[in-house]
Amino acid sequence: MTTAGRGYALALWPHGTRVLHSVGVHDQLVERSLTTRRYTARSGSGALLTTAGPPPAIERHGHWGIVPRADLVELLGAARADVERRDGRVVALEEHRAGAVALLDDGTTLEGDLLVGADGVGSAVRTGLLGPQARHDTGWSCATWWIDSADHPAALGETVEFWGAGTFIGAYPLPRTRLPHRRRSLVGRARPPRPGAGCVVPSAEPDCPPTACCPPPSAELTLWPMTDVRSDRWIGDRVALLGDAATAFLPTAGMGASMALESAAALADELSRCDAAQVPNALRLYERWRRSRVERAQRQSRMLARALFTSSHLCARLRNGLVARAPAGLLLGPLLRDLEEPV
Repeated sequence: MTTAGRGYALALWPHGTRVLHSVGVHDQLVERSLTTRRYTARSGSGALLTTAGPPPAIERHGHWGIVPRADLVELLGAARADVERRDGRVVALEEHRAGAVALLDDGTTLEGDLLVGADGVGSAVRTGLLGPQARHDTGWSCATWWIDSADHPAALGETVEFWGAGTFIGAYPLPRTRLPHRRRSLVGRARPPRPGAGCVVPSAEPDCPPTACCPPPSAELTLWPMTDVRSDRWIGDRVALLGDAATAFLPTAGMGASMALESAAALADELSRCDAAQVPNALRLYERWRRSRVERAQRQSRMLARALFTSSHLCARLRNGLVARAPAGLLLGPLLRDLEEPV
């Protein structure tokens, strides 16, 4: 979900935001994000299905909000100003008894005790370690674009989604940005490919609210295939996979970034209790510690995607009827249970 390499926005749950206390940027993150004050689901025609503010359990554990991706990257970079930074992409890697070697696409060779692949869903580190990994494909794609907050189809701080048949629209408000200095919302519209069409083309349809389904004429659209990846394993002797490189997420539950931050904290904790010779054991413990929790969250996002991404009008009516009759907090149940478990 990127444009010019900077990205759009990330939903962050307390699973991830509380990790930022450890690197001293939690308060800055809260300042740069917009707290999620309400979640609302509507049918494709706009009828209310469910609406609720954050459950008390969320506030008890930490901050829940949406942040521009570029701001989070900037904050994490500033937290460790002593870290050497290089541009480049890993094109080959090699493990040996005492460390790992990575070759970048600019010809640079880097060597160290450990190589951590946190290079996203298309991870070159993962491919170098494991070979190609199968992708889970929903068959849907999502077009994303910005709108001014004045056109956001809900109150400030309220995430709203429209659950139709053969279409899904989500509108996600962001805080006031610095450049340009205004409030904006991110809109994503997902649907399956149409016969003869090569990609998703947003357009007005009878069952879609017009303020949310059509991008402004000047909008820069980004097409995002709704796929994820689950790696066969997360580690080698001197290589570790992290975040989407290890287990990539569909955006349906908004949990990918939070799981990545949790995993980064777990990996850092294991490495803080070893020396260079004990890195392979630290990596084994890291995978045992994190993999089941992350894959469980991934299963939840896949289950939600199966419910959201349906072209059947009958299935959509049944889904929407169940959601309208269920307790407002039911959708958050699995995520809240994870917050109560030790990490």
